[in-house]
Amino acid sequence: MKDVTAADLLTALARTVLDSHEWNNALRELCDYCGASKALISRRSVKDAQIIIPTQVRDQWQSPLIYGFSKQDVESFATQFGAVDPWNQIEAQNFPYTPYAMQRFLPIKQLRETAFWQWLEPQGIVDCIVAKIDQDESGWTALNLHLDADQARDVDGVLQRLASVLADVSAMWTAGRDVFIARSGFRPVPSIVDYMSDPCIVLNVQNVVSDVNPAASELSAAGTVVAKPKSKLQLPKTWQRYLPSKLHDVANLDGGVGMENWQPFVARDVRLEHLSGEEDGYRIVFIVRKQAAALEVPDWNHADLNEREKLLVRHLAQGGQVKDGAALFGISVRANADIWKSARLKLGGLKKQDLVLRNRDFIKDEER
Repeated sequence: MKDVTAADLLTALARTVLDSHEWNNALRELCDYCGASKALISRRSVKDAQIIIPTQVRDQWQSPLIYGFSKQDVESFATQFGAVDPWNQIEAQNFPYTPYAMQRFLPIKQLRETAFWQWLEPQGIVDCIVAKIDQDESGWTALNLHLDADQARDVDGVLQRLASVLADVSAMWTAGRDVFIARSGFRPVPSIVDYMSDPCIVLNVQNVVSDVNPAASELSAAGTVVAKPKSKLQLPKTWQRYLPSKLHDVANLDGGVGMENWQPFVARDVRLEHLSGEEDGYRIVFIVRKQAAALEVPDWNHADLNEREKLLVRHLAQGGQVKDGAALFGISVRANADIWKSARLKLGGLKKQDLVLRNRDFIKDEER
């Protein structure tokens, strides 16, 4: 462990803003400055403070946001010992408005009697400090510093040193997240929904309404749905079958005026995962009038379609793109466009979105 000044630490933190991979070095500097052995930044759920494990960590068992732990340590925690972690229960019951050490609630002597000690003992860890560096309506971001026996005896000093730099850690974390979003090319959905003739609702990843068009407002005023900005979307329970699983919780209305005449579908679902596992994005939900008559067979089984047309129609009904057919058949884009043109004429001039709606029940039946 080397001597690290506040200036050294601030320099290391500043480098994370433009390069998130610098967090590993910054966490090392933070441990040296505060007097800790290992460190971890993780996204936590609102309800129970459970650690949200990002895709990269599940794939590789490592991340720039994890310092001092081996791949084996991370994997064994995620697959085995995380379920018996008493510190997580403490965090769930005691939100870290200010940083605190776990030994305040669970003495080290009692910690040794838990199943979690099997994970801690080989690493020489006896205590952990938790601090909040970010928080929003979907969850919060935690910073954990892990201490060995000698460091734990100076826990008050570690807490004091961490408190002196925590504002800088939080500021650099927020700035880096903003840069990450800007570089990803992600942009919130533009205000184009007002130009849609069908009812259209824009949601964030928590299924909270961020925008509605006039047609959707009228449907909400009529009592078919509840779509109010900054509130959770509510749809009739009978519509759940038309929705992906991530939207099942919004289908909670026992009734809805005229609900039998309408049907929802998700037109766009844009998701962005931050290094910590935090999600951002949006979803667009269209609500359209139902077709007067239901299909007896799926469109891709239409008697007039040839084999390539059937395959393309089935792909589109499952939410695929017309251009995918070129790769699917190993043909040119122009030849694929001709296949789609022919199939459309045989199906009465249907648009791609009509295929999704008309065949949704058949797709659902196949998935069961």
